[in-house]
Amino acid sequence: MEAKGKVVAYVFGAPPQFEPTMRAHYSAHEAKAANAAAHGAVGTILLDSPFFEQLYPFKDQVRDLAFPDMRWLDARGQPNDYFPELRGAAILNMETTARLFQGSGKSPEEIYAAAKEGKPSSLALPVTAKIKIVSKLQSIRSPNVVARLQGSDPKLRDEYVVYTAHLDHLGIGEPVNGDKIYNGALLNPA
Repeated sequence: MEAKGKVVAYVFGAPPQFEPTMRAHYSAHEAKAANAAAHGAVGTILLDSPFFEQLYPFKDQVRDLAFPDMRWLDARGQPNDYFPELRGAAILNMETTARLFQGSGKSPEEIYAAAKEGKPSSLALPVTAKIKIVSKLQSIRSPNVVARLQGSDPKLRDEYVVYTAHLDHLGIGEPVNGDKIYNGALLNPA
């Protein structure tokens, strides 16, 4: 579908026939944004779905908007996974997603089913999107701690296993039972 100058709406996920590593990659927002930008889109809209609602409920997505989005800079000083041609992005809840499809000839359920089956589906929606993004940019430094524990096996002592973690995986926010650090062990799905 022609996306030049348009806002692309998409659902989370990738075709089930992809092997797991490829499926994880193409499910990521960054991969979807890169694809939209490569096809000339000027914005993206993530449509909530029953599947995505189970992984990352909309109320949690809204809560997480309070946390800054950080990107590392490459050797040229350009932010990683940032596409300046995409001038706006939005996330719609289930109710608004359903309203978006009114008058389109397709229901959200049909779109979700096609995505689940790995059957490409696209259509022009009879709506206009107006998205305004306000950004505040600043440079920060974040210290890291590195430790090395050398193994006792002389044949394996020069091989390494890298284990990473961070305390505030889900961010820092309103205290829950007195604790404002949102601990976790899995990466955010979006």
